[in-house]
Amino acid sequence: MVHIVTGKINDRKTTHMLALYERLGGDGFVSLKTMNKDVVHSYTAKRLSTGESRLLIVRDVFMPEGFDACDKIGPYHFAKDCVKWIESTLTSLVEKEVEPLFLDEVGILEMRGQGFAKTVKIMVDSGLDVYFTVRRHLLPDFLKQYDIIDYYIIEGENDGFGH
Repeated sequence: MVHIVTGKINDRKTTHMLALYERLGGDGFVSLKTMNKDVVHSYTAKRLSTGESRLLIVRDVFMPEGFDACDKIGPYHFAKDCVKWIESTLTSLVEKEVEPLFLDEVGILEMRGQGFAKTVKIMVDSGLDVYFTVRRHLLPDFLKQYDIIDYYIIEGENDGFGH
């Protein structure tokens, strides 16, 4: 079953994903925001089962020398090595039928067939219990893009366990 944690920006979607993982187990990734005063500096991908973290996204003005980006949306650049790590890990977890699986923040790139689009499709098509965060305004496109008919919605601002 596909479970979707949805809401607007800063609706605590990642917080709910973490709570769901604590309650249900499984494995996957969340994206943790780092601020520099009032500006988003970067996002770190954290693997839930191991706690391992890697730089996933960095804002252009903070991009370190030698940063190898594979995708860009607005001022944000995605780290090629981290994207590959997430994709290979999630694909392996699907093959091992680990569930539930979590992927935090399916967004505009995935709606364009970029970013984690192939991995999202693998997860959806697996038939496993999977959890995604998707901003509310992207929800109709997400459901259509991945041909999702059966799903469960969890609103970001509620208790994180559906309604």
